[in-house]
Amino acid sequence: MRKLVDLDDRIEKWLSFFDLESKKGVICKDLSKGMRQKLMIASAFIHDPQLVFLDEPFINLDPVYQKIVREYLQDYVSSGGTIFMCSHILEISEKLCNRLAIVDAGKIVAEGNKDDLVKDGVGLEEFFLRSIGGGRKR
Repeated sequence: MRKLVDLDDRIEKWLSFFDLESKKGVICKDLSKGMRQKLMIASAFIHDPQLVFLDEPFINLDPVYQKIVREYLQDYVSSGGTIFMCSHILEISEKLCNRLAIVDAGKIVAEGNKDDLVKDGVGLEEFFLRSIGGGRKR
């Protein structure tokens, strides 16, 4: 579809990256949720895009792969890539993002440079809760 050169090499790179070599040829529906998440991330990056939109990329990943993916995303951005990411895992977002937007009930309630928003000892979790009006139950 994208007419990628060296497709087999790219596939092998991502299978190796996510330690999925033993699952080569397995139908996606037969993979665990974590393995499917790894496959979705690999498919987003296999064509070396300059811009990626990721929705909850860390969901279903164990802590080891959350760290591996976070480090990969940091390297990707450092080498010129751009990521728009939606995540409910605030600790990872705080480590990974340099710009933030807090969305509550479909509306942006805060946005800007992370260092301007999260400062004076206030972490992202506290900033988030203040932005949406506290820790109210929904």
